[in-house]
Amino acid sequence: MAEWFADLKAEFVLNFVKDDRWKWLYEGFMNTLKITFFALILGVVIGVLIATIRSTYDKNRESLKKRGGISYFLMWLLNLVSNIYLTVIRGTPVVVQLLIMYFIIFASWTDGTMVAIIAFGINCTV
Repeated sequence: MAEWFADLKAEFVLNFVKDDRWKWLYEGFMNTLKITFFALILGVVIGVLIATIRSTYDKNRESLKKRGGISYFLMWLLNLVSNIYLTVIRGTPVVVQLLIMYFIIFASWTDGTMVAIIAFGINCTV
């Protein structure tokens, strides 16, 4: 039993204490909290916007259609964009979305935390 505890202690020292590796874990934990907080805020904002567009269009479609004009076209277009957005986001795994965001859309950015906030915020709306 003492040998097992000594091995556990050696592993703990190697993985947490040596070279101040606990600071990396602390920094990663803080980044996780920051990404979660801001992605949640972004997701709620986008989600409320999408829900407002979709419910407004569904409830007022007939009256807007009778009046015609730019208001019907604008609501129809916003509803179409919302439907496409929801279909694409629901149909794509979050890892694929992260890779596309990091390596293609925001390839020139050096702040990976901001890319993660945007990617998780967009994914959080669904």
